[in-house]
Parts: sequence; C-alpha cells; structure tokens
Amino acid sequence: MRESSARFKRQSKSPSSALSGTFSRREKGNALNARNHLFHDEEPTMNSKIGGSIAIALLAIYVYLIVVGCLTVNCALATGCTTHRIADFNEGMAQYLAELGGLVSALVIAELAVTRPGEIPAARLLTPHATDKARKRLRIVAIAFLVVWFFAGATAFMVGLTHPKVLPPLTSVGQSWFGIAVAAAYAYLGLKPRES
Repeated sequence: MRESSARFKRQSKSPSSALSGTFSRREKGNALNARNHLFHDEEPTMNSKIGGSIAIALLAIYVYLIVVGCLTVNCALATGCTTHRIADFNEGMAQYLAELGGLVSALVIAELAVTRPGEIPAARLLTPHATDKARKRLRIVAIAFLVVWFFAGATAFMVGLTHPKVLPPLTSVGQSWFGIAVAAAYAYLGLKPRES
C-alpha cells in the first residue's frame, strides 16, 4: 500500500501527471496536441462569431438611419407629408449616421485590403479544419454584408446627389461612401497608381 501511494505522489508532482503511467511518449504528445488544438482553435471561432455579430448590428443601425434619412428627404419633397419631417432627423441621428458610416466602411476596406482578388472576404477567420457548411455560411454572410453596405451607401449617394440641400448629413454620408467604395475596390483588386 505504501509503494502505490508513494508512486502516486511522485506521478502527481511531475508536470505531465495527467499523462503519466502506461502511456508512451508518442501517445502523450498526441494527447497534448489534441488538447492544444481543441483550446486554441475554438477561441478564434468564438471571437469571429462575436465580431461578426457586432459588425452586423452596426450595419443594421447604419442601414436603418439611411432608410430614415431617405424617407425624410422624400417627405420633405412631397407636399403635405408629415410622417418624416426634417426636424425628426435630429443631431444625434446625424452624428450616429456619420460615425457608423465610417466604422462600417473601415471594416469593409480593412477586410477587402487583406483579401486576395477572387477569395471570399473574412475566409481567413475560418480554421483550417472548417467544414464546407461553415465555409458556405461565411460566404453568404460576407457577400450579404458587402451587398447591403453597397446598396445602402449607393442609395445615400444618389439621394444626396439629386437633393443635396434637403438633408445635408445624408448627402455627406453618401459622398464619403462613394470615395470609400472606390478605395475598397482598389484595395480588393490590388490596383495601384502608376509611378512616373
């Protein structure tokens, strides 16, 4: 009995006490690699889910403010409309529209700048062992995000272009979106100006 308790104490003091005993070195190494793979590959996936959720929430608020701005412009141009008055589009909404436009556009440019032409944006967030289902989901979300960002910005640009003085915050966001969209295309396609 004393021998087994002494051996147990020796094993529990060793750094790999959980893997000591009848396991070979190879089995111990495989077990440690599996443990490291499990814990290190799960963290980026969770971070990317949280980050993706935040990005989608910011985009949703951005789109909402653009829609409200466009409805406000349409109401201002129509006679007798009282549903979306210009006074209802307050300073806070204008400020958040500008800030969210910058945040969402910066995310688009940053992601497109590190994505090779022809690849799906954000594909680098997937682990090397990702399933085809996960890749398909990411493709759908990334493309939907870009399409929504594009059409929301293009709408703000067109409304601001045709009626620039009705709602200046919407005009400003549309103009900045246009410049950012051009920069995003340059970043994604890897286009660089010629050096003279």
